[in-house]
Amino acid sequence: MKRINRGALALAMLAVTATAALAATVNGVTNGDFETGNTNGWTYSCPASGGATTGILGATDLVIDSGSTWGYLNDQAQAAVDCDLYQDVTIPASATAATLTMRYALTGSNAADGTETRRIDVTTPAGVVLVNIQPSVNRGTTRAFAPLGAPVNLTAYAGQTVRIRARTSNPANSGSANAIGIDDVVLNITTPNPVPTLSEWAMILFGLVLAGGAALMVQRRRFV
Repeated sequence: MKRINRGALALAMLAVTATAALAATVNGVTNGDFETGNTNGWTYSCPASGGATTGILGATDLVIDSGSTWGYLNDQAQAAVDCDLYQDVTIPASATAATLTMRYALTGSNAADGTETRRIDVTTPAGVVLVNIQPSVNRGTTRAFAPLGAPVNLTAYAGQTVRIRARTSNPANSGSANAIGIDDVVLNITTPNPVPTLSEWAMILFGLVLAGGAALMVQRRRFV
């Protein structure tokens, strides 16, 4: 009886391993932690010139929990424009799961005056908001670096391109700092691996048979 149970266990373990290999999870975001020392993978868009900046800052500029750098978007002295820092990610149509996590901070050197605002969204490339992560808040609102309260489920947008976007707005051209910091941006996308061909299935089954036979032989020798 022990020989049958242990042989079956070996077969079950190999079967689970083969099944697990049929799915894969990857991070769809490029340079989401900004540890490259630059903003590669991200796009900066601001209709006006000067004042609004983007780049990376070190851990001493604003306390962060991970790594040594973070990305930022700072809107200053820009009249009646929206400035964005964003990255587009295509979620494959075959995706079975897509979840977004990140850390972000809100900074501002001046009190609220009802002008400069900041927000973080997931949108379409055309700017249609799909998920609002951080509602629009005035420059007087601050937030230390912290993770999202819960991962954002984007599975419903499989087969589409989504835009992860930080936006600052400064309609009154007040000339004060109005920044968003982002870090550890991850969009985990799970997709099934291609179904094995007949020859690949044959190799899998052959391997299972060999493993099962080897297990049974080992048990027989122990009882001889």
